Amino acid sequence: MEINETTLASWVSRAKRAGNGWGESEAEELARLRRKVAQIDEELAKQPRGS
Repeated sequence: MEINETTLASWVSRAKRAGNGWGESEAEELARLRRKVAQIDEELAKQPRGS
């Protein structure tokens, strides 16, 4: 693909200004789910391994 350097720079600039596109509620939900996964991982690590 041959993309003009100026065009590419413009796209990158627009993407940076737009951010990740997530609102606050989505970011909070992602953080909550990551904490839950970490909690479940810890609980599983504490359980004895079955034979």
